[in-house]
Amino acid sequence: MDNFYHTDLRPLDCNGSPLKPLDLVVINEVPKHYWKEPEVAHLKKCAGNYGLITYSSEYGEEIQPYILGNKRHPGWVNGDCGVVCVMAHLITDEHDVMTCEFWIPPTSLRKIPFNSLIMNIFVEYPWQMGEVDGPSSTFFVRKGIPEYEHIKRIMETPLAVLEAAHQAAMAVLDTYSGPAG
Repeated sequence: MDNFYHTDLRPLDCNGSPLKPLDLVVINEVPKHYWKEPEVAHLKKCAGNYGLITYSSEYGEEIQPYILGNKRHPGWVNGDCGVVCVMAHLITDEHDVMTCEFWIPPTSLRKIPFNSLIMNIFVEYPWQMGEVDGPSSTFFVRKGIPEYEHIKRIMETPLAVLEAAHQAAMAVLDTYSGPAG
């Protein structure tokens, strides 16, 4: 194995396109076990949202290349390509941006081309902030801060518009010749 993704496995999305970490996807369906309980039913709303194939962050601050050190289970795909790790964000009814991490069958995903605007959704914001005087936390990115409006706008813009905006931005970058001198 000589690659960056800790495995030669490349699960296929609903259209037969191979997936790897840092691929952008549209989530066609969130598995029912994530949202079947009433207190987490809102997670079903991630269906239709943009997602990012990534390594699981479930096991601590520092991302690990394998789940619990098992080299047959890279941190982003299980050994039989049955599920991949997907990060998504959801605008809650309370106007917060919630980070979600799911293990989803790749056939429930649709790979989309890299898009710098959509990648803005997945930057390293302080998504959740501990309470000053207690053990609980709140969503940090929420209505009232400019970043919330920026993320919400991207999340609610149709893919075709975001693809056109990305192409326009890349065309500008293609004409840039670098700093003079």
